[in-house]
Amino acid sequence: GSSDDNDSDSGGSSKSGSSRSDDDDDDDDDDDDQTHARKAVARGDAIALKQVLTKVNKQYPGRVVSVSLNGTGANLRYRIRVIDNKNRLLNLMVNARNGQITRAD
Repeated sequence: GSSDDNDSDSGGSSKSGSSRSDDDDDDDDDDDDQTHARKAVARGDAIALKQVLTKVNKQYPGRVVSVSLNGTGANLRYRIRVIDNKNRLLNLMVNARNGQITRAD
């Protein structure tokens, strides 16, 4: 996956080989989102993003352009934005505990 984000971040904080990038909400908390997600997975409050993205890609093929983790506890959700193969922007909400896609618009 290619990444075209040229934010003012240090660049030295890239995580594993996945294609995660800027969360595109212009609030400069991309690292905070990643930390929040890692802690939620470690606590067992969320499944790994890699698993969620595999499921999303099967149902909504295209390019993931942003991911964020929202909510707390039982209301923890991944918000995933995908550009589909017809060049439409899809906003997906995924239950972070079980990976169920709860909304797509």
